Amino acid sequence: MRVLVYRMNCGFNGVTTWMADLGGELKARGVDMSFWFVGGSPDRAAPFEKIGPTTIGPVASLLAKLDRERYDVVQIATGDRWSLALTLLPEKYKLVATNHGSVGRVWNSSNCHALIGVSRDIVTLEQPYTDLAVDLIYTGVDIKRFALPTSFESGAPIVAWVGRASDVKQKDFARFTRVAAALKAKGFRIWVADGSGASAAEFTGPDCAQVAYDQWKRLTMAEIPAFYQAVAASGGVVLMTSRYEAFGLVAIEAAAAGAATIGTDVLGLREAILPEYGTTFSATATDAEITTLVEDWIAANPPSLANCARRADAVAARFSLSQMADAYLSAYERAAPRLVAKPTVLPEELPSGAREWIRDAASPEFRHRSLWQPMARELATASEGRLALRALKTAVRQDPGAIARPRDAMNLMGTAVRALRGLVRG
Repeated sequence: MRVLVYRMNCGFNGVTTWMADLGGELKARGVDMSFWFVGGSPDRAAPFEKIGPTTIGPVASLLAKLDRERYDVVQIATGDRWSLALTLLPEKYKLVATNHGSVGRVWNSSNCHALIGVSRDIVTLEQPYTDLAVDLIYTGVDIKRFALPTSFESGAPIVAWVGRASDVKQKDFARFTRVAAALKAKGFRIWVADGSGASAAEFTGPDCAQVAYDQWKRLTMAEIPAFYQAVAASGGVVLMTSRYEAFGLVAIEAAAAGAATIGTDVLGLREAILPEYGTTFSATATDAEITTLVEDWIAANPPSLANCARRADAVAARFSLSQMADAYLSAYERAAPRLVAKPTVLPEELPSGAREWIRDAASPEFRHRSLWQPMARELATASEGRLALRALKTAVRQDPGAIARPRDAMNLMGTAVRALRGLVRG
C-alpha cells in the first residue's frame, strides 16, 4: 500500500506529531509512506525524511504528482485550506480526511472515502454535516518515544504550559499567566514550551499577569519527551487552559512520560485527561480556584515511580499508537465509503467550547469559492493545463454565480486561456 500524507505546514503542533507517529508505525508495518507540506523549513521536515520521501512544495505540484503516480490513499487534515483541492482527482486514490479541530461541512461520500474525528466530541460536531459515518479514532502516541523519570527532584514542582501561546482565542494563555503568577509567588517553578515562536514579552495587557518564567522555549518533537519527564520528576503538572480542543495530545504525551495534567473541562480535552493521570476544572472556574486546585492536587500526588508508571500504563491501554494504526488501516482498506444509517442533528446540550467552533466554521460556499479559482490559476501557471481546466469546471459547479459577476468571469476566462495555451504547448 502506498500512502501520502498531506499537511499545509510542517510546524510545531500536535497534528505534525500525529503525522510522524502514524507514518512511522505504518512504515514499520510495510506501508510505503510519503509526506507533502506546502510550507515549513527543511529542519522541521527532517523527522519525516527518516520515514519516507518528504517534499515541501506547492499544491499544484502535488496534484500533478498524484495525477501521474499511483497512490492508494491520500491522508489529509480537514482544517487545512488547500486540503479540499485534493478532491480534484477522486478516481486516482482514496481520500481520507481527519478532523483535528474544526467543523468542516464540506466532506461527504462524493469527495471523501472516510472521514475521521479524533474525539467523540468532534464526531458529534461533524456528523450532522455529512452522509459519511464519521469514524472515531483517538490520536495515539508512540510510548517508546517517552521515558519515565529514574529519579525525583527535591526542588519546587514545575507547573508547565505547552502549546501555541499566540493562539489567544483557543488556548487562553492569558489565563495561564494569571494562575502562573499566583503559583510563582507560592514558590512553584513555571515552564512554558511555546510552539508559536512568541516571546514572554509579547504577553502584556489587562488580561495578562507578568511572570518571571523559569523556562520559556520553543521545542522540537525530539525535545518534548525530556520536557515532560522533567515535569514528572519535579512532582509538578502540565496546566492546560484551553477554551476548547479537538482532543488534547499534550495530556497523553505528558502522561506517557509520567507527568500529570490539569485542564479545562471542555470540548475534546475532557476525553484526553483521564482520572489516572489528571483532573479537570470548570470553564467558569476562577483563577483563584484553579490555583488552589493545582496546589492541592500536587500536594496529594507526590512524585513516585509507581504514580508515573500508572499514568503511562493508562495511556498505553487507551491511546496506544498500535490501536490508532489498526483503525487507520481499517479505514484505508475499506472497499467503499461507510454511510451513516440515518441523518443526525446536533444535540441540544453541547460541551463547553463547541458552539464557538460551530460559530466560527466557514460555510461550504466560502470554502469552495475561496479555493477553486486560485487553485485553477496556480495549476495554469504551473503549465498543468488539463488539471487547471478541471479545477475551473469545479469552480463553476460549486459557484455558478461566478460567471455572472464581471470580475470573476474575467478571471475565469483568463485562467481558461492560460490553461488552453499550456495544453497546446504541451
